[in-house]
Amino acid sequence: MQKTLVVRLFSLSLLLVPICQAETPSTKDSTANSPPSTVESSEMSSSTKTDSAATKEAWQPQTPPKESEKPKDQSVVPKKEAWQPPTLPKEAEKPKESEKPKDPKMTVQSFFGAEVYQILSSPERVESFRMFPEPASKEVPVNKQLAGFPIEKIGPLLTNDQIKTFQTLVLSDRSYLFEVEKRCFFRPDTGLRFTKGQNTVEILLSYSCDLWQFSAQGNTKTEDFDPVKIELINFRQSLFSPKP
Repeated sequence: MQKTLVVRLFSLSLLLVPICQAETPSTKDSTANSPPSTVESSEMSSSTKTDSAATKEAWQPQTPPKESEKPKDQSVVPKKEAWQPPTLPKEAEKPKESEKPKDPKMTVQSFFGAEVYQILSSPERVESFRMFPEPASKEVPVNKQLAGFPIEKIGPLLTNDQIKTFQTLVLSDRSYLFEVEKRCFFRPDTGLRFTKGQNTVEILLSYSCDLWQFSAQGNTKTEDFDPVKIELINFRQSLFSPKP
């Protein structure tokens, strides 16, 4: 009886083997098919999120377009600058009373002229005079005047040495200040007359202003002798003794 039971159990086991083998592939198939469904579900969820995010990013509030700028009107006249009072030209500065425009071309020869320069260079005689400092009145005779001033005293004729001494001063460019003009009263105290033939040059010296005046042929010119003042004082003393 036991043998019969064993035989039946063995037979039953043989019947169960095919059934187990048949179930195993389906189980594997279901197991194999399960992950893809999970992946697809995951992919769908990710795709849904992406689409949702893309939709959010894509949506922006619509900004109304700006109106196109109107072209500037070229015919509009630009605004004028703020009014400013006109600037008046400055007045030219007046030269000082003691100065006048310098003439670089001025020389003794151009100052005197050829004829006067010739008389001063080679006179036949030279007379000296003591002068009154005020201009001569109508009552003073012409022969008692020198260049419009009354003669106080007739002095000596100049010697050759005295003439040469005076010529070195009167004919030298360094003895003059051609660029300076003084404003003072001309009060001469010494006079000289250079004579050559019928022509004369009358010279008055004012030591109070350091000026000398030259008159010839109706023309009178005045200039400064500041650079040679000491020499001219010594020259005067050689002609006249100083006044007490």
